[in-house]
Amino acid sequence: MRIGYGYKRREGDFADLRLDRLWLDGEGTERSERKAMLNGGLRKNDVLVILSRGDLAHGKAINDIERVITERGATIEINTVFRSRARPGPKPEWEPTDDARFRLMWKDITEHGPYVVRKACEDAGVDATEANMKLFRSRLNRRYGTRKAT
Repeated sequence: MRIGYGYKRREGDFADLRLDRLWLDGEGTERSERKAMLNGGLRKNDVLVILSRGDLAHGKAINDIERVITERGATIEINTVFRSRARPGPKPEWEPTDDARFRLMWKDITEHGPYVVRKACEDAGVDATEANMKLFRSRLNRRYGTRKAT
Protein backbone atom coordinates (compact mmCIF):
# COMPACT_ATOMS: atom_id res chain seq x y z
CA MET A 1 0.00 0.00 0.00
CA ARG A 2 1.28 3.49 -0.85
CA ILE A 3 0.67 5.91 1.98
CA GLY A 4 1.43 9.62 1.85
CA TYR A 5 2.22 11.85 4.78
CA GLY A 6 2.76 15.60 4.86
CA TYR A 7 3.17 18.34 7.39
CA LYS A 8 1.79 21.74 6.37
CA ARG A 9 0.93 20.31 2.94
CA ARG A 10 -2.21 20.15 0.81
CA GLU A 11 -3.83 17.19 -0.89
CA GLY A 12 -2.93 18.76 -4.23
CA ASP A 13 0.79 18.41 -3.45
CA PHE A 14 0.31 14.63 -3.61
CA ALA A 15 -2.12 14.56 -6.54
CA ASP A 16 0.13 12.79 -9.06
CA LEU A 17 1.65 10.25 -6.67
CA ARG A 18 -1.02 7.50 -6.85
CA LEU A 19 -1.53 7.00 -3.13
CA ASP A 20 -3.91 4.60 -1.42
CA ARG A 21 -4.11 6.74 1.72
CA LEU A 22 -3.00 10.22 2.72
CA TRP A 23 -2.29 11.58 6.18
CA LEU A 24 -1.94 15.36 6.57
CA ASP A 25 -0.96 17.35 9.63
CA GLY A 26 -1.10 21.10 10.06
CA GLU A 27 0.02 23.58 12.69
CA GLY A 28 -2.93 22.98 15.00
CA THR A 29 -3.01 19.17 14.83
CA GLU A 30 0.07 18.58 17.03
CA ARG A 31 1.03 15.84 14.57
CA SER A 32 -1.97 13.72 15.57
CA GLU A 33 -2.21 12.28 12.05
CA ARG A 34 1.43 11.16 12.19
CA LYS A 35 0.77 9.49 15.55
CA ALA A 36 -2.27 7.67 14.17
CA MET A 37 -0.32 6.58 11.09
CA LEU A 38 2.56 5.23 13.19
CA ASN A 39 0.15 3.50 15.61
CA GLY A 40 -1.58 1.31 13.08
CA GLY A 41 -1.95 3.06 9.77
CA LEU A 42 1.42 1.87 8.52
CA ARG A 43 2.08 -1.86 8.03
CA LYS A 44 4.70 -4.24 6.71
CA ASN A 45 5.51 -3.76 2.99
CA ASP A 46 3.81 -0.34 2.90
CA VAL A 47 5.60 2.51 1.17
CA LEU A 48 5.46 5.83 2.98
CA VAL A 49 5.68 8.69 0.48
CA ILE A 50 6.86 12.04 1.82
CA LEU A 51 7.92 15.19 0.00
CA SER A 52 10.70 16.06 2.44
CA ARG A 53 12.33 14.44 5.47
CA GLY A 54 11.23 17.52 7.39
CA ASP A 55 7.63 16.41 6.99
CA LEU A 56 8.27 13.55 9.43
CA ALA A 57 9.95 15.59 12.16
CA HIS A 58 12.82 17.94 12.84
CA GLY A 59 16.24 17.46 14.36
CA LYS A 60 17.12 14.23 16.11
CA ALA A 61 13.53 12.98 16.04
CA ILE A 62 13.72 12.37 12.26
CA ASN A 63 16.10 9.42 12.72
CA ASP A 64 13.96 7.95 15.52
CA ILE A 65 10.79 8.10 13.43
CA GLU A 66 12.54 6.67 10.36
CA ARG A 67 13.82 3.79 12.52
CA VAL A 68 10.29 3.06 13.80
CA ILE A 69 8.97 3.01 10.22
CA THR A 70 11.67 0.67 8.92
CA GLU A 71 11.35 -1.63 11.96
CA ARG A 72 7.70 -2.08 11.00
CA GLY A 73 8.84 -3.31 7.58
CA ALA A 74 7.73 -0.24 5.68
CA THR A 75 9.93 1.76 3.37
CA ILE A 76 10.22 5.52 2.96
CA GLU A 77 10.10 7.15 -0.45
CA ILE A 78 11.05 10.81 -0.63
CA ASN A 79 9.42 12.27 -3.71
CA THR A 80 11.39 15.38 -4.57
CA VAL A 81 9.63 15.97 -7.88
CA PHE A 82 6.49 17.69 -6.76
CA ARG A 83 4.96 20.88 -8.04
CA SER A 84 5.04 23.57 -5.47
CA ARG A 85 1.74 25.42 -5.38
CA ALA A 86 1.85 28.91 -6.78
CA ARG A 87 2.09 31.50 -4.09
CA PRO A 88 0.63 34.94 -4.45
CA GLY A 89 3.20 37.63 -4.88
CA PRO A 90 3.92 40.84 -6.64
CA LYS A 91 3.18 41.09 -10.31
CA PRO A 92 6.30 40.78 -12.45
CA GLU A 93 7.89 44.07 -13.32
CA TRP A 94 7.86 45.44 -16.83
CA GLU A 95 10.09 43.66 -19.35
CA PRO A 96 10.97 46.10 -22.13
CA THR A 97 10.51 44.86 -25.69
CA ASP A 98 13.86 46.45 -26.65
CA ASP A 99 16.04 46.55 -23.56
CA ALA A 100 19.10 48.00 -25.33
CA ARG A 101 17.07 50.86 -26.81
CA PHE A 102 15.57 51.82 -23.46
CA ARG A 103 18.98 51.62 -21.76
CA LEU A 104 20.46 54.01 -24.36
CA MET A 105 17.50 56.38 -24.14
CA TRP A 106 17.62 56.40 -20.33
CA LYS A 107 21.38 56.95 -20.15
CA ASP A 108 21.38 59.60 -22.91
CA ILE A 109 20.94 62.79 -20.91
CA THR A 110 19.93 64.67 -24.08
CA GLU A 111 16.71 62.61 -24.19
CA HIS A 112 13.97 64.33 -22.22
CA GLY A 113 13.30 62.17 -19.09
CA PRO A 114 9.49 62.33 -19.17
CA TYR A 115 9.58 61.35 -22.86
CA VAL A 116 11.52 58.16 -22.04
CA VAL A 117 9.19 57.37 -19.13
CA ARG A 118 6.14 57.89 -21.38
CA LYS A 119 7.67 55.52 -23.98
CA ALA A 120 8.21 52.93 -21.24
CA CYS A 121 4.54 53.23 -20.24
CA GLU A 122 3.50 52.76 -23.88
CA ASP A 123 5.81 49.76 -24.17
CA ALA A 124 4.15 48.19 -21.14
CA GLY A 125 0.68 48.96 -22.48
CA VAL A 126 -0.40 51.23 -19.62
CA ASP A 127 -1.71 54.78 -19.67
CA ALA A 128 0.84 57.49 -18.93
CA THR A 129 -0.98 58.77 -15.85
CA GLU A 130 0.93 60.67 -13.19
CA ALA A 131 1.03 57.57 -10.96
CA ASN A 132 2.25 55.32 -13.79
CA MET A 133 4.87 57.88 -14.82
CA LYS A 134 6.20 57.90 -11.26
CA LEU A 135 6.16 54.09 -11.12
CA PHE A 136 7.96 53.69 -14.45
CA ARG A 137 10.54 56.32 -13.57
CA SER A 138 11.38 54.19 -10.52
CA ARG A 139 11.51 51.05 -12.66
CA LEU A 140 13.84 52.71 -15.16
CA ASN A 141 16.07 53.91 -12.30
CA ARG A 142 16.14 50.44 -10.78
CA ARG A 143 16.81 48.73 -14.09
CA TYR A 144 19.35 51.12 -15.64
CA GLY A 145 20.53 53.33 -12.78
CA THR A 146 19.79 56.97 -12.13
CA ARG A 147 20.15 59.49 -14.93
CA LYS A 148 23.26 61.63 -14.56
CA ALA A 149 24.95 64.18 -16.72
CA THR A 150 28.40 62.96 -17.73
